[in-house]
Amino acid sequence: NENYIANPITTTVTINKADPEMDISYNGNIEEGESLIVNVNLPNDATGLLILDEVNDTATVSNGKATFNVTELNAGTYALTVYYLGDSNYNSAYEIINVTVTLKSPKTFTYLSNKIANAGNFLELDVDYINSESGFSNGIEITKTITIDGKGHTIDANMMSRVFNVKTGTVTLKNIVFKNGYNTNGGALYGDNAYGIISNCTFIDCTASENGGAINWAQNK
Repeated sequence: NENYIANPITTTVTINKADPEMDISYNGNIEEGESLIVNVNLPNDATGLLILDEVNDTATVSNGKATFNVTELNAGTYALTVYYLGDSNYNSAYEIINVTVTLKSPKTFTYLSNKIANAGNFLELDVDYINSESGFSNGIEITKTITIDGKGHTIDANMMSRVFNVKTGTVTLKNIVFKNGYNTNGGALYGDNAYGIISNCTFIDCTASENGGAINWAQNK
C-alpha cells in the first residue's frame, strides 16, 4: 500500500506421507486343499503392491483393495506377514495374520496308495482313509518292504474292497484300525509271496466270502 513496499517471501512446505489404515479379512481356519483368501483394504487412493511373505505371493492394489488367493498349503499353523510397500502418498505398512490348516479327513484310497508308493520304507498315517472309488476292488497294492504305523487311524474299505493286497517284500502293519473290508479271500488283508508282521491292529466288520474274514496271508508272522 502507500506505506509499504511489496516484499515476496518464498517458503518450502513438506507434506509427509500418511500412514495407511490397513484392514485385513481372511478365512483363517481351512482344511488342506482349500484356498486361503486374504482381502486387504487400504485407503481408496492407495496404489502399489502387497506381498504375502512366507508364501512369496504378490497382489496389485486397485482402488485401495487387493486379494490374495493361496492354494496348496500343507497342514500346519502359519504366521503370514502382509506387507504393503507404500506409494507416493502412503508409507509402507504390515500386519501379521495367523492361519491354521487342518488335515481333511478322511482321505481316499488313491491318496493313501500314492503316499505308500512315494514313501521310503516307513510311513506314519496322520489321517483316516475311506474307499469311495471303484478302482480298488482287490485293495491297495503294496509291492515293496515297508512299515506302516497307523497311529490309531482307521482305514475303512466301505465294504467295497479289502484294504491291502501285499504282493512282495516284508510289510509291517501296526496300530491300524481296519474296517468294513470285503473280498473273496482276506476281507482286510491279503498276502501272497510276501512276509507280513501285524502288530496292535484292530479289525472291525471285515468279511470274506471264502477264506479269511480279516486276513488271508500265506506267510504271515
